[in-house]
Amino acid sequence: MRIRPADVQDAIPLAELGKVLHQTSAFAGMTLDLDKSASYLISLILNTSGDYFVWVAENDAGEVVGGMAGYCVPSWFGPDKLASDISLFIKPEARGGMAAVRLIKKFIEWAKERGAKQIRPGVSTGEIGSAAEGLYSKLGLSRVGSLFCLEG
Repeated sequence: MRIRPADVQDAIPLAELGKVLHQTSAFAGMTLDLDKSASYLISLILNTSGDYFVWVAENDAGEVVGGMAGYCVPSWFGPDKLASDISLFIKPEARGGMAAVRLIKKFIEWAKERGAKQIRPGVSTGEIGSAAEGLYSKLGLSRVGSLFCLEG
């Protein structure tokens, strides 16, 4: 297992992983557009501001089995930087391994290097008490809130 910064060729495999996440989450009732997903990931990968994080995890065969995207920017209320994830994608058969751990640790390291005062990844898939929540806790992050949803 190795992790590395994503490149443009990783956008489609990441979008495909996002499809799996989408289908098994609270977002399943919303329309998924793989082209839009891939285009969005490409825009993050090519962004030169240094504000965006897109890394992938590969298995020993070089297959992308996970990825994480996030950002680190000044908060809306002041100059201190906040880092948050956009999404964490892990192929189902790679869950429980080291892919998520290594990606999250790299994201935390990256955010600290950029001066993040707070690092706030989240679980917005509707999986209360999920493995992701447990993993974030084990890595030293604390629960600080909840998300709510109203269907439109």
